[in-house]
Amino acid sequence: WTSTFGSDQGVDTLLVEPRTMADNALAGGWVPHDRATLGILYYRGAEVARLAGGDPTHIESARRLLVMACDGYRATRMLDVLPVALGLLAEAELRAGHAEIAIECAREAEDLLEGASVSLLNEAPLYLALHDACVELGRLHEARLAIVKGVEALKRRVKGLHGTNYAKRFLTELRHNAGLVAAAEAYGVLPSDVHALLE
Repeated sequence: WTSTFGSDQGVDTLLVEPRTMADNALAGGWVPHDRATLGILYYRGAEVARLAGGDPTHIESARRLLVMACDGYRATRMLDVLPVALGLLAEAELRAGHAEIAIECAREAEDLLEGASVSLLNEAPLYLALHDACVELGRLHEARLAIVKGVEALKRRVKGLHGTNYAKRFLTELRHNAGLVAAAEAYGVLPSDVHALLE
């Protein structure tokens, strides 16, 4: 919640220990490669990235946390969370000025999803980061293709919300989803059924 929407006083006290654990990892502390600990690094990296703005120190902290999470997920074959972790890492790399590395991260994630991996997490960050990195490098055809693929993944997620009151909020209130929708509208590739949910 806090990595996506921001701090909540109701849970900040509960997050002191996991945040401290992640921050100690940044300082060189040992990190066990179990799912819970790697998840702490991942979500702390996402939280720091969200708060970073243009601060290069915070962007680098987020990047390093996400590198550690991705390395751990890769080493332990946690392929259901690795693709989206790579997507967030791609975003952090791009914000750090490393567009080529961002594309490498995003392409690794894309290869996993096009192989046998099924993502537990929403894929929008991956495709949006790939798009933005391609635009940065002037690779506009690849950028558009990233949005087309991202919309297909988004449609699958929205389909799982059919019959609930959450589909529109899923498309508009999650930053990466809203960015993907805006890009799809700009390219003229937003499907009519998704567009209908926004009205």
